[in-house]
Amino acid sequence: MEAESALREALRLEPANERTCDILENVFIERADSGRDGNAAEAERLYREIIAMAPASGRAHNNLGVLLHGQGKLADARTPRGRVS
Repeated sequence: MEAESALREALRLEPANERTCDILENVFIERADSGRDGNAAEAERLYREIIAMAPASGRAHNNLGVLLHGQGKLADARTPRGRVS
């Protein structure tokens, strides 16, 4: 995806750019949400990638937690601080 590549490069050049991070997060979340149709592993990978790039993303943490909970992976869904890992 050309737009995704451009956003990744922009974020690499300016990692603190919140707007770029938000847009890229939206792209990833749309892809991850499509995983609810059967590709939970891809959805989990994408949510974890969002969290690695934007650790403060409450939306990504929440969505990953919901996904893991739905799979019965309750222990994996929480860290000692109560955030998804």
